[in-house]
Order: sequence, then C-alpha cells, then structure tokens
Amino acid sequence: MKKFSLTLLPLLMAATTTHTYAEDAFSPNGQYLLGDWNGKRTALATEGLKFDATIATDGAYLADGGYDAHQSPTFGTQFGLGTTLDMEKLAGWDGTIIRALVTARQGQSTSLEGIQDPAAPQWANSQANWGRGNSGSRLSEFYLDKTFKDQGISIRLGRMGLGTEFNTMACDFQSNAFCAAQMGKWQGKLWYNTPVSQWGGRVKYQINPELFAQVGVFEYNPENALERHGWNLDTKNADGVNILSEVVWSPKKGLNDLPGSYRVGMLYNTADDAKNQYDVAYKAGTVGEDRSYGG
Repeated sequence: MKKFSLTLLPLLMAATTTHTYAEDAFSPNGQYLLGDWNGKRTALATEGLKFDATIATDGAYLADGGYDAHQSPTFGTQFGLGTTLDMEKLAGWDGTIIRALVTARQGQSTSLEGIQDPAAPQWANSQANWGRGNSGSRLSEFYLDKTFKDQGISIRLGRMGLGTEFNTMACDFQSNAFCAAQMGKWQGKLWYNTPVSQWGGRVKYQINPELFAQVGVFEYNPENALERHGWNLDTKNADGVNILSEVVWSPKKGLNDLPGSYRVGMLYNTADDAKNQYDVAYKAGTVGEDRSYGG
C-alpha cells in the first residue's frame, strides 16, 4: 500500500490577526490541508515562525509466502509536531535557525507478524513508520543551525538523528530497505535514525553547488533507542561517541547526463563495552578493547 502524508495546521496559527493571501482549506491546489487561515500562516512565516504537524501511515498486507500469510492488514503510523524559528528574522542572528520536532509511532508490522520467522529476525521492515517499533512521544529534533554564507560553512548543534545528517536517503517507498539512512539497518546497534535522537554536532563545507564535505561527532548512548527514554537528555549512560565523515557529490548531469547523488563516508565508534561493539563477539564478562568501523 502506498505511503501517504497529511500536513495539518496547529491551532496556534490563530495567534495573529495579520491578513495576507488567504488559501482555502482542502483546496486541491493548496499548500496546506487546512489552508492558510486567512493569511495567518503566511504572516507568521514572514515573521520567522513556521509550524508543521504531520501524520504518515504505512499499510501492508501479506497475501502469500512469508511465515504466516493471510493475516489482517497492518498499519504503522508516525505523528509529528514541529517548529522552525528563523532567528535572523526574530532576533537578528544572521543565518541562524532553531528547529524542534516531537514524534510518536504506533501500530503493527506485517514484517514482524507475518513475514519473518521468529527464529531468524530480519533487518528491513516493510513499513518504515514502524522502524524502532511502537514508541511514545520522542524529542526527535532540537538543534541550532548556523550558516556562514560567504564561507559556505554551516554548523549544527543539538539533538538529531544520524540519518538526518549523514547517509541520507529519501523515503519515496515505505519499505525500510528504501527509506532513510541504510547504515541504520545493517549497523542499527550503533546508528540511530530518526525518530531516535542523540546529542551531537556536525560541520558542513559546501565546496561548490554540487559538492560538499562534512564531519560530525555524536553521543553513543544505547538508552536513547529505548521506548521509555524518548525524552532522555542526560549522557550518564553514554558509551563513547560516533565519529562520522562524508563527501557528497550531487551533479545535475552525472552518468548518462542524469542527476544523481554519490556519497563516500566513514563511521568510527569508540564504545568500550564489548556488548556495544558491532564487530566483537560478545560474552558476558568480557572486556572490549576493539572499536567498530563502517563506511
């Protein structure tokens, strides 16, 4: 079943009385599901305040094959509520924005309930919005981004998902195999995509319009992935950091004169506990002295 997304309008849009262009609710040509509320949403955006709310649902049905076919269809849903503050407009901070996003995921998984054999779990999920399972509310993004326009440098600090910054991949299909950073699948014990967030920072250098390089350092804390720790902001149980680097070339005319995106990157994890190391055979009581790599 095809993935769909609806953009809603939070009630706080009614906080201003400025009137500009008025887009009708449910207009087939409109930008927002509930319209522009007599220009209030556009007025707030002009002042530097943007708000967004989303519901995205993935549905799936196993008609044949797998471990237990012909069960009822399942649906995995993500709810999101976010805001983007343009601090250049609001406070005169050149090239600075503040972004916050709260998410929650609920539903079922056809991959878990019908496709995979319980004795042989699989990595990918047919419904991306069930990734990391059901979860209560989470602080998925809370960061400050500063851009130095003349130098082509941007710095981002705060709470982020690794796949939001590195190894990014569009979610044009609902299967987890074609949605979000792939490192989150085959190194999912180390790499946490959204909705999970962690403290970190990254520096990006735009070499030219089609080429950029970036480096980042992010907290590695397995507790962040647990459902009950969606608002865990402390680092007392962190076990080292993830250090990432990446070069991305996005030509408008690449192979066969087609646009594309080509990435080369590296991950280095400094976890000391053997159970947190991807490439160390773990047994209770062992002391880890190795490190984990990826690329």
